[in-house]
Amino acid sequence: VLVGAIVYTADVGSGSQVVTEGAEGTTFPVGSTTVTATATDAGYPSANTGTCTFGVVVADNVDPSITQCGAQEETNTTVAIDGVNTAAKRSTTSSGAKVDWTAATATDSANAVASIVYTADVGSGSQVVTEGAEGTTFPIGSTTVTGTATDAGYPSANTATCTFVVVVADDVVPVVTQCGAQE
Repeated sequence: VLVGAIVYTADVGSGSQVVTEGAEGTTFPVGSTTVTATATDAGYPSANTGTCTFGVVVADNVDPSITQCGAQEETNTTVAIDGVNTAAKRSTTSSGAKVDWTAATATDSANAVASIVYTADVGSGSQVVTEGAEGTTFPIGSTTVTGTATDAGYPSANTATCTFVVVVADDVVPVVTQCGAQE
């Protein structure tokens, strides 16, 4: 018995539909898709069908692209660093100050950027830092902040990073706690 054409179907985003291969074929989404191959003969008194399935895997190993790195904002003084005037935030305590920055933005050609996380060494090794009044206190001086964008890549996430510097100026007046006396 002769078998007619084998028909391949898969759910590629809008329910089960016929799919084809090659350069002009179906575009499969990132991830794993099950394809069903169905063969039908001209059987008598009715046609017979047989099926099998196989997987098509499309990997996303393209890093997201950071379109704008963060930057310190709400500076209220200027300090000279290596002879260059640099915008800075005045310290509010001897520990430093809370700092605000503009958010980094990122895009990804294959899927959504899941998150952008900021890290910096603020005195106890690299840790996640946050901005604003409830955020991290940055020490007096210059601190490099790293923004890491992570996508939902397949089979694993992809990342891209950028860095910017926040500057906290020492604006705390020292307090003399014991004055010397002649002996």
